[in-house]
Amino acid sequence: MMEIARVLGEQLKAGWLPRRTIKLCGWDGEEFNLIGSVEYVEEFYAKLRDGAVSYINIDSAVAGNYSLQTSASPLLHEMMFDVHKRVDDPYVQDMTVFDKALLAYKDKNYPDTHRIYNLGAGSDYFAFYQFVGIPSIDIGYRQADLDKLYNTTYYPMYHTLHDTVYWMENFVDKEYKIHATVAKVGVQYLLQLADLPLLPLDGERYAQGINRSLAALDKKFKGTKVKGNESAHLLEAGIMLKEKLDKLKSCVSNVKNDPISLRMINDKLMQLEKGFTYPNGLPGKPQIRHYIMAPSSNYKTEYPFPAINDLLPKVNVTDTWKEIRRQITITASLLDGVSSAIECEFNNKPLYL
Repeated sequence: MMEIARVLGEQLKAGWLPRRTIKLCGWDGEEFNLIGSVEYVEEFYAKLRDGAVSYINIDSAVAGNYSLQTSASPLLHEMMFDVHKRVDDPYVQDMTVFDKALLAYKDKNYPDTHRIYNLGAGSDYFAFYQFVGIPSIDIGYRQADLDKLYNTTYYPMYHTLHDTVYWMENFVDKEYKIHATVAKVGVQYLLQLADLPLLPLDGERYAQGINRSLAALDKKFKGTKVKGNESAHLLEAGIMLKEKLDKLKSCVSNVKNDPISLRMINDKLMQLEKGFTYPNGLPGKPQIRHYIMAPSSNYKTEYPFPAINDLLPKVNVTDTWKEIRRQITITASLLDGVSSAIECEFNNKPLYL
């Protein structure tokens, strides 16, 4: 964090100014229910909802020295891959951060790129992402090779008295090369998001992931005793969302140097993910408003649509069908609402004309 601040400070002294505001924040009370970041989001909710582009979280920045592990909103995946390909691996010559992550974190859906995990609720990105719907990133180096070998979940010194500077300097990152690499990646993220005229938010993977998840959800519905085709509206909403995002991408490629169209497209991109939030929150969880990518009740993040997925296992044993239909309606309406909001044509004329 200090190195990122130093580098940005040097750039400012040299005359650079970011196109968009960058805030460097430190939070208190993370282990006590994320007190600092949650209170900040609650206090400045309206400002964040209207103007925040992205949030980058660096919590356990160096919890190993093998590979960068990332979690993020799908809107940011393409931008992140681009950055990872431009930052060298700190130890292996002729290898980039992207190359090492490709070895460490396989993605069965996209074999040409490494896996970027979904965000849960385990760090200070929680309120920004799950409450406001701000596209977020969480990064840190991990010991992916040893994790596979010993079936561990995190570095063994985590939250112990042995998690010291001595341990870091003698066993993990003697020359602080990993720390420098995390800072390089973080700075590159910031510069892309703060300086590019067109926001580097890409909805293609988001739409693909949503439709994959909806197809899996449809299979679950067919495996229940409930008759009917209640998931049809969800499937239609997912298909419509992909069509609208494809059109938006087409509009983006034609914006060129028109500042008015550029601003309109950026506004749509900035508000896209916020459209997936529901004011009342998930059932019994008012602070979790993201209806698509929030973690399920068992804390798993690989199954989107938690409001529906959490109820489906109970449908054959309890009378939950009425509530499931209600959650289907809410979810489908959010997808439809986002599709309408990102429409980039007016009276059948592209936005940029």
